[in-house]
Order: sequence, then C-alpha cells, then structure tokens
Amino acid sequence: MKKKISIFLSLVFILSAVFSQMTLADYDPKPTNIIRLNYSSRTVNIGKKFELRAFAVPYDYEDEFLRWTTSNRRVVAFEDSDRTGDEMDFVAKKAGRATITCYIPGTKIKKTCRITVKAGGKAKIKVEDTHMDIDIGEWENIGAKLVGGSYKNRKLSYRISNKNIIRVRRGRVYGKWPGYAKITIRSKANKKIKKIVHVYVGRD
Repeated sequence: MKKKISIFLSLVFILSAVFSQMTLADYDPKPTNIIRLNYSSRTVNIGKKFELRAFAVPYDYEDEFLRWTTSNRRVVAFEDSDRTGDEMDFVAKKAGRATITCYIPGTKIKKTCRITVKAGGKAKIKVEDTHMDIDIGEWENIGAKLVGGSYKNRKLSYRISNKNIIRVRRGRVYGKWPGYAKITIRSKANKKIKKIVHVYVGRD
C-alpha cells in the first residue's frame, strides 16, 4: 500500500512540475495593445524637457517591450540613450514639429504624439547662479544656456575679467587664485544678449 501511495505522489509531483513549466512557457508578458499616450499633441518651448507616458494592456505587461521613436531628432531628441519603457523623457531642441511614436515591436500597434516646438519668447541667457563661490583647484558648472528666441546658433562665448583668478572651459569655471573675477557670457548669434556671472574664489 505504501509503495502505491509513493508511486501516486511521485506521479502527482511530476505532473505538477510539467504543468507548471507549460504554464510558464505559455505565459507571455508582452503588451497586447497600447490604449493611449498621456498626450496626443503638445506644444513646448525650446530647451524644455518633457515626459510622455504610454498606457498598455494587460496590466502586468513588461514595459521593456514598448519602444519609442522621434521623426525629427533635430527638433525633439531623447534625453538619454534608452528607447524602451512606458515612460520616456525628451528635450525640445529647436523650433519645428516632430511626431513621437510608441509601438510594440513586431506588430502594427502604435500610438503617436504630435510635438510643436516654439521659440518661447525673447531670447536670453540663463545660468544656474549669477554669484558663485568656489575654492582653489575646484571646477564648477556655470550651467549657461540660451533660451527662447529663434536663433539656430545656440552657442555662447565667455569673457573673463581676471584670468589670474579663474579660467573657463566648456561651460565650467576653475578657481586658480583667491579673489574676484567677472564672467561675461554672450550669445554668438547676437552679441547684445549677455549675462554677467560674479565668481569669488577662496581657499578651502
């Protein structure tokens, strides 16, 4: 009797394992449909970062199976190299229009969002801080950028009042010697557009 029970339990165990493997093999976490995006159209200003979200079914799908494209990377670009997921970050680069598409690879299922990028008013230079305190031997990011306007050239130039105190390279300032120096930042597209940053260098 014990032998029969043992054989029966063994069969139950084997059948359970096989059934479990079949169930896992048949389970597909891919989304079957994209219901909508959080925006079907949107207007943003140049330099603006924004996020789009996709809503798909079933609720327990793996979001890595959702992918994104942009029709014009010069107008709207991805913020980083990632192209998968149910949330995606973008940056408005210049005035124009672009269509962002979220799709399920291997299918014709997709949703789109039409993005219009505008100049965003009068052009000006923005910085993280107009007064900076740094130490000798320290690099700090100035964080300057040209926002607004319709200029295609968004590059900036930097002029230092005292090169013995600081130096500037690729938008960052370096403390050379204790003291004060002024950085005049100008738009290369329009020299009249400028910003002054005051830098105070001290000893650590």
